[in-house]
Amino acid sequence: MFCLNSPHGPIDIFRFVRGLEEGYESLRTRFVNRATPAGVPFLSLPDELMVSCQLALPAAERKQDRLRALGYIAGQ
Repeated sequence: MFCLNSPHGPIDIFRFVRGLEEGYESLRTRFVNRATPAGVPFLSLPDELMVSCQLALPAAERKQDRLRALGYIAGQ
């Protein structure tokens, strides 16, 4: 992972993501076009791919709050 800073905020560049082994070219049509509050466009993972990434991690490394926010697990 590479982390860059820009006037608009941090930019994280991942060369490999567990759960997305298919690669960028195979998955890019499923990405969602979004924009920062300042209007800077970016591509985002849809919820189902975010869940796939979390479930590909060992249980101890999963972000339960992220899975809860995505509706994968029931929350308080």
